[in-house]
Amino acid sequence: MPPIPPTDDPSSDRFQTIEAADRFVDWRQAGAHWRCDRDFACVFRDGQLPLEMWTAEGRIAIVKSGAHRTVYRAVLPGETVYIKRYRHPGWMHRLIHLWRQPAAAREARSAMQIASAGIRTVEPLAIGVLHEGPWVTESWLVLREIADTLPLDRLVEIVSAR
Repeated sequence: MPPIPPTDDPSSDRFQTIEAADRFVDWRQAGAHWRCDRDFACVFRDGQLPLEMWTAEGRIAIVKSGAHRTVYRAVLPGETVYIKRYRHPGWMHRLIHLWRQPAAAREARSAMQIASAGIRTVEPLAIGVLHEGPWVTESWLVLREIADTLPLDRLVEIVSAR
């Protein structure tokens, strides 16, 4: 896949991983570019994920947090989703994104490739890329939860305890 130059040009597409078929809608607002499943787009408020509202309603919790990524679990009406926020701090990370897609887009592409091989995996519902001028500062990935599964780290704990 050729590198995608950073730009605010509406014809630029940092989401080559998710086809812009009828299933997805795109929008740009306040330095952000989102591609979202049409059925999931209704949860956005003013073009952004309403994390503060969900926190106030007790719908969201932090699953893990680190310097470069925070993972949230949000229990929404009708489904549960995981939201991954990737931070791209500093000039080195921003420079790297001149040649490669943001972390959220790469993870979405991987999930879609796994699914196309017939393996049950997470389903990307939305990708967001935030810019300061031409530089990528954050990327977001929203994934539908896979019901009735056990995370690998928990499985390892169970097997190790035997």
